[in-house]
Amino acid sequence: MPTFAIRLARLTGRLLLALAAVSALVVAFLVLIVLTDGAGSGFGAWLTILGVGTVAALWRGRRRTRAARLVPFLPVVVAAALTASVCIPTVPTARRYPPDLPFVATQHWSLATGSRVAVYHYPPANPGTRHPIPFVYLNGGPVRGISLLDHRFLQLLARQGYDVYAYEQAGGGRSGLLPMDQYTISRSVRDLAAFIDRLDKGRVDILGFSSGGVVLTRALADPRVAAHLHRAIVAEPGPMDGPTAQNTGHKGRPSARGLAPAVTGPKSTTVPRYAVGFGLMRLGLLTPDTGLIGQAEGDNAFTAADLGSDTASAYCARDAQRIRGCRTAPAR
Repeated sequence: MPTFAIRLARLTGRLLLALAAVSALVVAFLVLIVLTDGAGSGFGAWLTILGVGTVAALWRGRRRTRAARLVPFLPVVVAAALTASVCIPTVPTARRYPPDLPFVATQHWSLATGSRVAVYHYPPANPGTRHPIPFVYLNGGPVRGISLLDHRFLQLLARQGYDVYAYEQAGGGRSGLLPMDQYTISRSVRDLAAFIDRLDKGRVDILGFSSGGVVLTRALADPRVAAHLHRAIVAEPGPMDGPTAQNTGHKGRPSARGLAPAVTGPKSTTVPRYAVGFGLMRLGLLTPDTGLIGQAEGDNAFTAADLGSDTASAYCARDAQRIRGCRTAPAR
């Protein structure tokens, strides 16, 4: 019995040492990912810990028999397999655009700013009540595609005689990407001005919803852009969950966060690569322009489930039932 206990203690000690070695290599890998900002999709950090682990295993096995020399390599192999899953993409690394919508043509306009945006046009369905001023819609986001719910809203406007135009801002939906450092409100305002110029229909009415309203209000502060606007409608749902919840004074209506059921389907963060990459970005340890996950790959990896709570927070509580699949819920 004492012999069995001694063997069990030795085996437990060896397993703990192996676990500690694996953990140390994984932690070292994550530290290197942060220090190198994920350079080379993380393979630089992976090769480094593989090399260090191999040298350590060779040193530990230098006085052992030939078969026993392989034992120290087991933690290295396990750590290498775990960390390799962070370096290997599971979605295309080139931008994968959503399929075209069946009910409206997707046009692609190259703006004078260099942005290439997806444009949708809903001409007046009732010429007898046609409004003479073109109507432009700026969707919410930021950097999001136009939802099907918004498209239905635009169709209703067209049926009332409005000549409706909408475009997805650079980086969102079917529009082209920008360098990460160019996603600014100033760039969005310049794109809006360039879009109106390209439209070439004189002054326009603009409805800006959510972050689109932020872009619109900033555009109104620029006399060169404001001169092209006939009417500006800013539609904001009021304070949302997050930093604006700390505002004092009038807060409007509560958001629909918590009222809408969770969006079903897989999340990108169930994959080790994106759990690590997006997690380190959220903690501020990786830059948005990290070499670990490119912008196009990150966009491809995101799913509806990843953005579900963010979508709910963009609606007033009384409008919770408007979210797709949401049960009717009274305002709190």
